[in-house]
Amino acid sequence: MNSWMTWLLTRNSDLVMSGRYMREPAWTPSEQFKKTRLDQRQCSSNEPCTLGGVIEFNETYMDVVDWSYQKVGPFEVILTFLLLAFPYGVARIAWIFFSDPWPDDVYVGGLLATIFVIVLGMLHVIWFGCVAFNVFTGFTHYPVRLDRKNKMVHVFRRNGAGGVSSYRWRDITFGMRGGGALQRSFAAGAMHGYVRCPDGSYDYFRLGVIWPTDEGMRGQWEYYRRYMEEGPDTLPEPEILLPIERKRESFRMGAQLCWFWAGPMLGPAIFLAPLTVPGSLLRWFIMHVTRRLPRWPQHVVDACPISPDDKYAFKPAQSLNVSLDLAFIVTASVLALDATLIYWFVSWLSQPGYH
Repeated sequence: MNSWMTWLLTRNSDLVMSGRYMREPAWTPSEQFKKTRLDQRQCSSNEPCTLGGVIEFNETYMDVVDWSYQKVGPFEVILTFLLLAFPYGVARIAWIFFSDPWPDDVYVGGLLATIFVIVLGMLHVIWFGCVAFNVFTGFTHYPVRLDRKNKMVHVFRRNGAGGVSSYRWRDITFGMRGGGALQRSFAAGAMHGYVRCPDGSYDYFRLGVIWPTDEGMRGQWEYYRRYMEEGPDTLPEPEILLPIERKRESFRMGAQLCWFWAGPMLGPAIFLAPLTVPGSLLRWFIMHVTRRLPRWPQHVVDACPISPDDKYAFKPAQSLNVSLDLAFIVTASVLALDATLIYWFVSWLSQPGYH
Protein backbone atom coordinates (compact mmCIF):
# COMPACT_ATOMS: atom_id res chain seq x y z
CA MET A 1 0.00 0.00 0.00
CA ASN A 2 1.35 3.43 -0.91
CA SER A 3 2.63 5.52 1.99
CA TRP A 4 0.20 8.38 1.33
CA MET A 5 -2.74 5.99 1.25
CA THR A 6 -1.55 4.42 4.50
CA TRP A 7 -1.39 7.87 6.06
CA LEU A 8 -4.89 8.73 4.86
CA LEU A 9 -6.39 5.50 6.18
CA THR A 10 -4.52 5.84 9.45
CA ARG A 11 -5.72 9.39 10.00
CA ASN A 12 -9.29 8.33 9.38
CA SER A 13 -9.31 4.67 10.35
CA ASP A 14 -12.08 5.32 12.86
CA LEU A 15 -14.29 5.68 9.79
CA VAL A 16 -12.67 2.96 7.71
CA MET A 17 -12.74 0.40 10.48
CA SER A 18 -16.30 1.23 11.51
CA GLY A 19 -17.57 0.30 8.07
CA ARG A 20 -18.35 3.84 6.93
CA TYR A 21 -16.04 3.64 3.91
CA MET A 22 -15.84 -0.10 3.39
CA ARG A 23 -17.25 -3.23 4.96
CA GLU A 24 -15.18 -4.04 8.01
CA PRO A 25 -13.61 -7.49 8.03
CA ALA A 26 -13.55 -9.56 11.18
CA TRP A 27 -11.12 -7.83 13.51
CA THR A 28 -8.12 -9.83 14.62
CA PRO A 29 -5.00 -8.58 16.42
CA SER A 30 -2.19 -8.09 13.95
CA GLU A 31 1.38 -9.28 14.39
CA GLN A 32 2.40 -5.66 14.91
CA PHE A 33 -0.20 -5.41 17.66
CA LYS A 34 1.21 -8.46 19.42
CA LYS A 35 4.73 -7.05 19.26
CA THR A 36 3.59 -3.80 20.91
CA ARG A 37 1.63 -5.48 23.71
CA LEU A 38 0.94 -3.23 26.71
CA ASP A 39 0.75 -4.95 30.10
CA GLN A 40 -1.48 -3.50 32.81
CA ARG A 41 0.86 -4.78 35.54
CA GLN A 42 4.13 -3.64 34.01
CA CYS A 43 5.39 -0.16 34.84
CA SER A 44 6.82 1.83 31.94
CA SER A 45 9.89 4.05 32.02
CA ASN A 46 8.08 6.68 29.94
CA GLU A 47 6.92 9.85 31.63
CA PRO A 48 3.12 9.69 32.07
CA CYS A 49 1.22 12.29 30.05
CA THR A 50 -2.38 12.84 28.94
CA LEU A 51 -1.73 14.42 25.50
CA GLY A 52 -4.69 16.71 26.14
CA GLY A 53 -7.25 13.93 25.94
CA VAL A 54 -8.84 13.97 29.43
CA ILE A 55 -12.40 15.22 29.96
CA GLU A 56 -12.99 14.42 33.65
CA PHE A 57 -10.54 13.37 36.35
CA ASN A 58 -11.31 12.29 39.92
CA GLU A 59 -10.63 9.47 42.37
CA THR A 60 -13.47 7.32 41.01
CA TYR A 61 -13.09 7.54 37.24
CA MET A 62 -11.39 9.31 34.37
CA ASP A 63 -13.14 10.11 31.10
CA VAL A 64 -10.93 10.34 28.01
CA VAL A 65 -11.88 11.51 24.56
CA ASP A 66 -11.76 9.33 21.45
CA TRP A 67 -8.94 9.89 19.00
CA SER A 68 -11.21 11.01 16.14
CA TYR A 69 -12.35 14.04 18.16
CA GLN A 70 -9.19 16.01 17.43
CA LYS A 71 -9.38 15.42 13.67
CA VAL A 72 -12.82 16.90 12.93
CA GLY A 73 -12.70 19.86 10.55
CA PRO A 74 -9.97 19.82 7.90
CA PHE A 75 -10.78 16.32 6.69
CA GLU A 76 -14.45 17.25 6.30
CA VAL A 77 -13.40 20.21 4.13
CA ILE A 78 -11.61 17.80 1.79
CA LEU A 79 -14.61 15.48 1.80
CA THR A 80 -16.99 18.35 0.99
CA PHE A 81 -14.74 19.45 -1.87
CA LEU A 82 -14.66 15.92 -3.30
CA LEU A 83 -18.43 15.68 -2.92
CA LEU A 84 -19.09 18.91 -4.84
CA ALA A 85 -16.18 19.26 -7.27
CA PHE A 86 -16.90 16.24 -9.48
CA PRO A 87 -20.67 16.93 -9.84
CA TYR A 88 -19.81 20.52 -10.73
CA GLY A 89 -17.48 19.31 -13.47
CA VAL A 90 -20.16 16.90 -14.73
CA ALA A 91 -22.73 19.69 -14.82
CA ARG A 92 -20.34 21.90 -16.77
CA ILE A 93 -19.70 19.13 -19.31
CA ALA A 94 -23.42 18.48 -19.75
CA TRP A 95 -24.18 22.20 -20.09
CA ILE A 96 -21.48 22.68 -22.72
CA PHE A 97 -22.70 19.68 -24.71
CA PHE A 98 -26.41 20.54 -24.69
CA SER A 99 -25.97 24.30 -25.14
CA ASP A 100 -23.63 23.84 -28.09
CA PRO A 101 -24.39 20.41 -29.65
CA TRP A 102 -21.65 18.61 -31.49
CA PRO A 103 -21.78 17.95 -35.26
CA ASP A 104 -24.13 15.22 -36.44
CA ASP A 105 -21.37 12.73 -37.20
CA VAL A 106 -20.15 12.68 -33.59
CA TYR A 107 -23.36 13.73 -31.83
CA VAL A 108 -24.45 10.22 -30.81
CA GLY A 109 -21.02 9.38 -29.43
CA GLY A 110 -20.90 12.66 -27.53
CA LEU A 111 -24.41 12.08 -26.17
CA LEU A 112 -23.52 8.60 -24.92
CA ALA A 113 -20.31 9.91 -23.36
CA THR A 114 -22.24 12.71 -21.65
CA ILE A 115 -24.86 10.28 -20.30
CA PHE A 116 -22.09 8.01 -19.03
CA VAL A 117 -20.41 10.93 -17.25
CA ILE A 118 -23.76 12.00 -15.73
CA VAL A 119 -24.42 8.48 -14.42
CA LEU A 120 -20.89 8.36 -13.03
CA GLY A 121 -21.49 11.70 -11.35
CA MET A 122 -24.73 10.44 -9.79
CA LEU A 123 -22.95 7.37 -8.40
CA HIS A 124 -20.23 9.65 -7.08
CA VAL A 125 -22.80 11.84 -5.29
CA ILE A 126 -24.58 8.82 -3.80
CA TRP A 127 -21.38 7.21 -2.51
CA PHE A 128 -19.77 10.39 -1.19
CA GLY A 129 -23.16 11.52 0.13
CA CYS A 130 -23.44 8.38 2.26
CA VAL A 131 -19.89 8.89 3.52
CA ALA A 132 -20.57 12.56 4.28
CA PHE A 133 -23.80 11.71 6.12
CA ASN A 134 -21.97 9.29 8.41
CA VAL A 135 -19.10 11.73 8.94
CA PHE A 136 -21.24 14.78 9.64
CA THR A 137 -23.71 13.02 11.93
CA GLY A 138 -23.20 10.94 15.05
CA PHE A 139 -21.85 12.33 18.32
CA THR A 140 -19.52 15.18 19.15
CA HIS A 141 -17.16 12.66 20.75
CA TYR A 142 -17.14 9.04 21.87
CA PRO A 143 -15.73 8.96 25.41
CA VAL A 144 -14.10 6.05 27.20
CA ARG A 145 -14.50 5.89 30.98
CA LEU A 146 -11.73 4.32 33.06
CA ASP A 147 -13.70 3.24 36.13
CA ARG A 148 -11.02 2.85 38.78
CA LYS A 149 -13.44 2.11 41.62
CA ASN A 150 -14.92 -0.96 39.93
CA LYS A 151 -11.88 -1.81 37.76
CA MET A 152 -13.99 -1.49 34.62
CA VAL A 153 -13.65 0.24 31.26
CA HIS A 154 -16.84 1.68 29.74
CA VAL A 155 -16.76 2.44 26.00
CA PHE A 156 -19.45 4.77 24.68
CA ARG A 157 -20.80 3.80 21.26
CA ARG A 158 -24.27 5.42 21.09
CA ASN A 159 -27.02 6.81 23.29
CA GLY A 160 -29.75 4.60 24.69
CA ALA A 161 -29.95 1.01 25.86
CA GLY A 162 -27.05 -1.17 24.80
CA GLY A 163 -25.03 1.83 23.66
CA VAL A 164 -22.14 1.25 26.05
CA SER A 165 -19.74 -1.69 26.12
CA SER A 166 -18.26 -2.47 29.55
CA TYR A 167 -15.19 -4.65 30.11
CA ARG A 168 -13.17 -5.71 33.13
CA TRP A 169 -9.85 -3.87 33.18
CA ARG A 170 -7.77 -7.02 33.57
CA ASP A 171 -9.70 -8.89 30.85
CA ILE A 172 -8.63 -6.42 28.15
CA THR A 173 -5.56 -6.99 26.00
CA PHE A 174 -3.97 -3.67 25.08
CA GLY A 175 -1.49 -2.91 22.35
CA MET A 176 -0.36 -0.28 19.90
CA ARG A 177 -1.17 -0.50 16.21
CA GLY A 178 -4.23 -2.29 15.04
CA GLY A 179 -5.91 -5.03 13.10
CA GLY A 180 -8.85 -5.53 10.81
CA ALA A 181 -8.79 -3.48 7.62
CA LEU A 182 -5.39 -1.92 8.36
CA GLN A 183 -3.47 -4.69 10.09
CA ARG A 184 -0.80 -4.93 7.39
CA SER A 185 -0.01 -1.25 6.97
CA PHE A 186 -1.23 0.38 10.16
CA ALA A 187 1.19 3.09 11.28
CA ALA A 188 2.16 3.57 14.90
CA GLY A 189 0.17 6.14 16.80
CA ALA A 190 -2.94 4.53 18.29
CA MET A 191 -3.77 2.25 21.20
CA HIS A 192 -6.29 -0.56 20.90
CA GLY A 193 -7.87 -2.82 23.45
CA TYR A 194 -9.72 -6.04 22.73
CA VAL A 195 -11.62 -8.75 24.54
CA ARG A 196 -12.12 -12.14 22.96
CA CYS A 197 -15.76 -13.20 22.92
CA PRO A 198 -16.95 -16.76 23.70
CA ASP A 199 -17.69 -17.36 20.01
CA GLY A 200 -14.05 -16.64 19.10
CA SER A 201 -14.64 -13.17 17.67
CA TYR A 202 -13.00 -10.02 19.00
CA ASP A 203 -14.67 -6.99 20.55
CA TYR A 204 -12.26 -4.08 20.31
CA PHE A 205 -12.04 -0.35 20.90
CA ARG A 206 -9.51 2.45 20.60
CA LEU A 207 -8.16 4.21 23.68
CA GLY A 208 -6.72 7.70 23.86
CA VAL A 209 -5.73 10.19 21.22
CA ILE A 210 -3.55 9.51 18.21
CA TRP A 211 0.07 10.62 18.43
CA PRO A 212 2.93 10.42 15.91
CA THR A 213 5.68 9.28 18.31
CA ASP A 214 6.09 6.03 20.19
CA GLU A 215 7.28 7.89 23.28
CA GLY A 216 4.12 10.00 23.45
CA MET A 217 1.84 7.00 23.01
CA ARG A 218 3.62 5.00 25.70
CA GLY A 219 3.51 8.00 28.03
CA GLN A 220 -0.24 8.23 27.49
CA TRP A 221 -0.62 4.52 28.20
CA GLU A 222 1.46 4.83 31.39
CA TYR A 223 -0.86 7.60 32.61
CA TYR A 224 -3.93 5.43 32.11
CA ARG A 225 -2.25 2.30 33.51
CA ARG A 226 -0.96 4.02 36.61
CA TYR A 227 -4.33 5.64 37.26
CA MET A 228 -6.13 2.29 37.18
CA GLU A 229 -3.44 0.30 39.02
CA GLU A 230 -2.02 2.78 41.53
CA GLY A 231 -4.50 5.64 41.78
CA PRO A 232 -4.46 9.36 40.95
CA ASP A 233 -2.13 10.27 43.84
CA THR A 234 0.81 8.80 41.90
CA LEU A 235 0.14 11.02 38.88
CA PRO A 236 0.41 14.70 38.04
CA GLU A 237 -3.00 16.25 37.56
CA PRO A 238 -3.97 16.76 33.91
CA GLU A 239 -2.81 20.12 32.62
CA ILE A 240 -5.83 20.23 30.32
CA LEU A 241 -9.38 19.11 31.02
CA LEU A 242 -11.43 19.42 27.85
CA PRO A 243 -14.56 21.48 28.67
CA ILE A 244 -16.93 19.25 26.71
CA GLU A 245 -18.64 17.24 29.43
CA ARG A 246 -22.39 17.59 28.78
CA LYS A 247 -21.82 20.63 26.60
CA ARG A 248 -20.48 21.62 23.20
CA GLU A 249 -17.07 23.06 22.54
CA SER A 250 -16.51 26.74 21.79
CA PHE A 251 -15.49 27.95 18.36
CA ARG A 252 -12.13 29.05 19.72
CA MET A 253 -11.35 25.62 21.10
CA GLY A 254 -12.34 23.94 17.83
CA ALA A 255 -10.13 26.33 15.89
CA GLN A 256 -7.21 25.56 18.21
CA LEU A 257 -7.63 21.85 17.58
CA CYS A 258 -7.74 22.41 13.81
CA TRP A 259 -4.50 24.34 13.99
CA PHE A 260 -2.94 21.66 16.17
CA TRP A 261 -4.08 19.05 13.63
CA ALA A 262 -2.03 20.89 10.99
CA GLY A 263 0.99 20.66 13.26
CA PRO A 264 2.13 21.91 16.65
CA MET A 265 4.67 24.11 14.87
CA LEU A 266 3.29 27.36 13.47
CA GLY A 267 5.21 27.04 10.18
CA PRO A 268 3.37 24.01 8.73
CA ALA A 269 0.07 25.34 10.06
CA ILE A 270 0.55 28.58 8.13
CA PHE A 271 0.87 26.78 4.80
CA LEU A 272 -2.21 24.71 5.65
CA ALA A 273 -4.22 27.81 6.57
CA PRO A 274 -6.47 27.50 3.46
CA LEU A 275 -7.51 24.14 4.95
CA THR A 276 -7.55 24.86 8.68
CA VAL A 277 -9.51 28.13 8.50
CA PRO A 278 -12.55 26.72 6.65
CA GLY A 279 -12.03 23.56 8.70
CA SER A 280 -12.58 25.60 11.87
CA LEU A 281 -15.85 26.98 10.53
CA LEU A 282 -17.02 23.57 9.35
CA ARG A 283 -16.02 22.00 12.67
CA TRP A 284 -18.21 24.49 14.55
CA PHE A 285 -21.15 23.64 12.24
CA ILE A 286 -20.66 19.90 12.75
CA MET A 287 -20.22 20.11 16.51
CA HIS A 288 -23.14 22.49 17.08
CA VAL A 289 -25.66 21.54 14.39
CA THR A 290 -25.35 18.04 12.97
CA ARG A 291 -23.89 16.01 15.85
CA ARG A 292 -25.45 15.10 19.19
CA LEU A 293 -24.01 15.14 22.69
CA PRO A 294 -23.13 11.74 24.19
CA ARG A 295 -24.93 10.75 27.39
CA TRP A 296 -23.75 8.02 29.72
CA PRO A 297 -26.60 5.64 30.63
CA GLN A 298 -27.89 5.78 34.18
CA HIS A 299 -26.37 2.46 35.22
CA VAL A 300 -22.88 3.74 34.38
CA VAL A 301 -23.53 7.00 36.24
CA ASP A 302 -24.80 5.10 39.28
CA ALA A 303 -21.75 2.84 39.26
CA CYS A 304 -19.36 5.81 39.39
CA PRO A 305 -20.46 8.12 42.23
CA ILE A 306 -18.08 10.96 43.07
CA SER A 307 -17.25 11.38 46.75
CA PRO A 308 -18.05 14.83 48.21
CA ASP A 309 -14.51 15.03 49.64
CA ASP A 310 -12.83 14.03 46.38
CA LYS A 311 -9.88 16.42 46.12
CA TYR A 312 -9.62 16.02 42.36
CA ALA A 313 -13.28 16.56 41.44
CA PHE A 314 -15.26 19.80 41.13
CA LYS A 315 -12.42 21.68 39.48
CA PRO A 316 -13.18 23.83 36.44
CA ALA A 317 -12.12 22.37 33.13
CA GLN A 318 -9.13 23.94 31.43
CA SER A 319 -9.12 24.19 27.67
CA LEU A 320 -6.12 24.48 25.41
CA ASN A 321 -4.02 27.50 26.32
CA VAL A 322 -2.96 28.46 22.82
CA SER A 323 -3.17 32.02 21.58
CA LEU A 324 -4.80 32.37 18.18
CA ASP A 325 -4.17 36.08 17.72
CA LEU A 326 -0.90 35.65 15.83
CA ALA A 327 -2.27 32.61 14.04
CA PHE A 328 -5.26 34.50 12.66
CA ILE A 329 -3.09 37.45 11.61
CA VAL A 330 -0.74 35.14 9.73
CA THR A 331 -3.71 33.23 8.29
CA ALA A 332 -5.25 36.43 6.94
CA SER A 333 -1.91 37.34 5.38
CA VAL A 334 -1.54 33.91 3.77
CA LEU A 335 -5.09 33.97 2.40
CA ALA A 336 -4.54 37.48 1.03
CA LEU A 337 -1.36 36.25 -0.66
CA ASP A 338 -3.25 33.28 -2.09
CA ALA A 339 -5.96 35.57 -3.47
CA THR A 340 -3.32 37.85 -5.01
CA LEU A 341 -1.53 34.94 -6.68
CA ILE A 342 -4.80 33.52 -8.02
CA TYR A 343 -5.78 36.93 -9.41
CA TRP A 344 -2.36 37.31 -11.02
CA PHE A 345 -2.55 33.81 -12.52
CA VAL A 346 -6.07 34.33 -13.92
CA SER A 347 -5.06 37.71 -15.36
CA TRP A 348 -2.04 36.10 -16.97
CA LEU A 349 -4.16 33.37 -18.58
CA SER A 350 -6.69 35.99 -19.74
CA GLN A 351 -4.20 37.54 -22.14
CA PRO A 352 -5.20 37.26 -25.83
CA GLY A 353 -2.48 34.75 -26.57
CA TYR A 354 -3.92 32.26 -24.07
CA HIS A 355 -7.55 32.31 -25.21
